[in-house]
Amino acid sequence: MRDAKHTPGPWVWEASAGMIVDAEGRIVIDVDPGMSCEEADARLIAAAPDLLAAAHEAQECVDILHALTTNIEKRGNYSESSMLTFLDAAASCLRRLGPAIAKAEGRADA
Repeated sequence: MRDAKHTPGPWVWEASAGMIVDAEGRIVIDVDPGMSCEEADARLIAAAPDLLAAAHEAQECVDILHALTTNIEKRGNYSESSMLTFLDAAASCLRRLGPAIAKAEGRADA
């Protein structure tokens, strides 16, 4: 992942404490007791590092696909190794993207 300027993930919403913590249990966001924070909003915020990582991976996948299709347009063919590189990147992206979205939506398959 790129150099993060934010607290590294994963983050977890601790509803009983009203805070989002990192993997080490350090507080990332502490919701003021007088402040309203909907559960769905907190889950989305907690999923932010996972979603960002998945977005970076998706961008890499799109870049590979663009290079592959540009090569096909210029040469009229493609190399099997380029296609395998794209398929590996796409599979990796999908493995990361699905769980990140599930976490943001609070689904059990996160």
